[in-house]
Amino acid sequence: MIARLITHLFSLILLFGFLSLNTAHGAHYYVAFEKGDLTDNIQSLPSDIKVIQTFSHLDLLLVSSTDKPHLKNTKFVNSRPTQWKGNTSTDQTPDTLSPNDFQIPWGVNAIQAPQVWTEGVRGQGVKVLLLDSGISKEHPALQNRIRKARDFTKSQVSLGIPYPEYDISGHGTHIAATILGNGHNGLYGVAPEAELYVGKVCVFLCENLDNLIEAIEWGLDQKVQVINMSFSSARMENWKSLGPHIFEKLEEKGVVVVASAGNRGLIDGKILFPANMKNVISVGALDKNAELAEFSSYGKDLDILAPGKGITSASLTRGINSSPNLRIEKDGTSMAAPHVTGTVALILSACPNLLPAQVRELILRSADNGPVHDKELYRVGRLNAGRAVQLLNSNCLF
Repeated sequence: MIARLITHLFSLILLFGFLSLNTAHGAHYYVAFEKGDLTDNIQSLPSDIKVIQTFSHLDLLLVSSTDKPHLKNTKFVNSRPTQWKGNTSTDQTPDTLSPNDFQIPWGVNAIQAPQVWTEGVRGQGVKVLLLDSGISKEHPALQNRIRKARDFTKSQVSLGIPYPEYDISGHGTHIAATILGNGHNGLYGVAPEAELYVGKVCVFLCENLDNLIEAIEWGLDQKVQVINMSFSSARMENWKSLGPHIFEKLEEKGVVVVASAGNRGLIDGKILFPANMKNVISVGALDKNAELAEFSSYGKDLDILAPGKGITSASLTRGINSSPNLRIEKDGTSMAAPHVTGTVALILSACPNLLPAQVRELILRSADNGPVHDKELYRVGRLNAGRAVQLLNSNCLF
């Protein structure tokens, strides 16, 4: 017992030391340049500005300076926020199906994904990056689907987890199986043969901008083709210039980005970052009656609606967010986004060379009519993966 207490105290000392190191070198800023080679721009920096980190894929620098740097030829100089608060999905209800009553989740059926599988399109060869709370590698529905996983949360305190990228909340694991579950106990994902790359950027709340940028850069190193972001943030002041730059770069790299719209339907319906960014497919939630879920955000920035209420997917294999049959039901636009991400994987499996703008257009053009509702839906359609792939011809035109 005494040895365990000493270990925990030592971990806390390490944590506070880590935090002190992070704040001892003045303010940090993200910098992007209007033109020129990144290496040349680095060499032109004043001597009092220190380069902390380089993100070559995103054409971005993280620099340290006692004052806000005043640099020539810059697209922007954006201070790094101390915290980036967000929310992951909310309600969790134990799955009510008995072990002998397993079936394909209703959302996967509703978007007509199984009819695409019969045509030999199952997401094979497509690399999906999941930016979320981590992953439970042991779940049988995710076996042979996870290619790489990495923890970007930089936590210095051991919580007794089996490996750094382990998913404590169960949020990331649930979403992963909706994207590409292999069918164990009926847990089929929309694109069951896609390949998963996991960037753990949050534990329970997504709070750190640095985690997200580092994970995106890592994903580009892995040559991912689609990114799922099932979280949202109200702290838009830190993204007025930096956010568009990052998503423009992802568009240039040929990466499709999908994000949950947010769960503010009963508050103000506002769509939050990153779903309200240009070049991002924003996803609202439907219930089993094809109606807008009461919690879903809505409005002019919404692109598509997908199943997001009563979604059965993978639970954790241990702890409070586990279940005896390894299945759990959750609600949220977080649960809707992976249906779209899986659909993108199906499309790119059939036509790997489509540009992000073409993929977005195909998803919107193939959608079913959306629900009639008194909220501002702006004629948002319902996701139909079957029709999206069907619209592609042998030359990948539509």
